[in-house]
Amino acid sequence: MPAPPVVTFLTDFGLADGYVGAMKGALLRAAPGALPVDITHEVPRHDVLAGAFLLATAAPWYPPGTIHVGVVDPGVGTDRRGLVARAGGHLFVAPDNGLLELVLREHPDAEVRAIENPALRHPDPHPTFHGRDVFAPVAGALARGVPLSEVGPAIDDPVRLPLPGLRTEGEGLAVPVLHVDRFGNVILGVRPGELRSRLGAGPYRVREPVPAEPVVTARTYGEIPAGTLAVLDGSSGWVELALDRGAAAERLGVAAGQRILMSRM
Repeated sequence: MPAPPVVTFLTDFGLADGYVGAMKGALLRAAPGALPVDITHEVPRHDVLAGAFLLATAAPWYPPGTIHVGVVDPGVGTDRRGLVARAGGHLFVAPDNGLLELVLREHPDAEVRAIENPALRHPDPHPTFHGRDVFAPVAGALARGVPLSEVGPAIDDPVRLPLPGLRTEGEGLAVPVLHVDRFGNVILGVRPGELRSRLGAGPYRVREPVPAEPVVTARTYGEIPAGTLAVLDGSSGWVELALDRGAAAERLGVAAGQRILMSRM
């Protein structure tokens, strides 16, 4: 017997209301054999960048063919499009607001289609709940084998987030902050090998937004000297700045979407 199609859900809905349950119900009405799985429903409200990061880092750990439904959608009911993308052997169903930004950066050859086939969604979608009435039913259609080509036309202009890129500044490297996790670890938009190729093996120094904060290198959090910032190769595949049992983001005063300037000591 073949394994049931896995459909993940990532939202900013929380679990206090019935919104997540309604989406899963809509999925199972469309594809009774599907297996719904939660990634998280604790994305900060309306924070598309946080959702993009969490979706892109969690999705690769699911089996090939998994369908991922992402709903962080402050523009629900407006003329923003809904999308389905095939990338990295997975399918992603989401609003066209940048939620797929990091998935599309990792997979520039992704096939992206606008959701335009009314037969795949609820016949009368409510303007404030496309997660239930559009995205979950479309995921269900894909789970029962409807081909991607039936979703709608291919597009080449999905909305992209204006993330700052890496930039050399003198002897330093300006690096974007992709995410701050609940421990206060600062996940940077640079891969471990790229940081070392740009700046060498370390130790480093953060020069902005705080003046001349030293940063040691560590393999794991428990190796970080007390009170000292450290740079690690994070489990997400990105470089992290961390404090052992402390919040690096508070120490540096940074948030996602900002940029820090690093250099060698």
